[in-house]
Amino acid sequence: MQKVIEFVRKRIPFLKFVTSSLTGSAVELLLFYLLCQVIPLPRAQMIYLATVISRVIAGTLNFLMNKFWSFGGAGGTSSTQFMGSQAVKYAILFVGKMLASAQLVTMMPTAIPTVLSKAIVDTGIFFISYVIQKKWVFATKKEK
Repeated sequence: MQKVIEFVRKRIPFLKFVTSSLTGSAVELLLFYLLCQVIPLPRAQMIYLATVISRVIAGTLNFLMNKFWSFGGAGGTSSTQFMGSQAVKYAILFVGKMLASAQLVTMMPTAIPTVLSKAIVDTGIFFISYVIQKKWVFATKKEK
């Protein structure tokens, strides 16, 4: 029984990350969809602009959820300086994810609905992002 409890306890940060990511993804996809309906630009430009706007809003929400809930203020301190360091790391990851998402969605066949393409691409990016956030952005001193 102790091993089961320990197994579940070790998975809680990932489950919280999944919940945070699903929340952020829902916000992002909804905003992306709405923006795609109202931005009067050619497809590629519309995708990039909608991606940037929706991801900035959802990314801010996601950073705060991960910082204070998923990873529980990991790092042993909640100082402004430490949070600033995490925010810079998150911003680097954020920009990389945003550019990769926009480029990969743009490269998807036009026969696939744009929002579905984005969901497929961002699912793959999700797994890479978890590892990077756990090991680098919100890493505890023990994990570094």
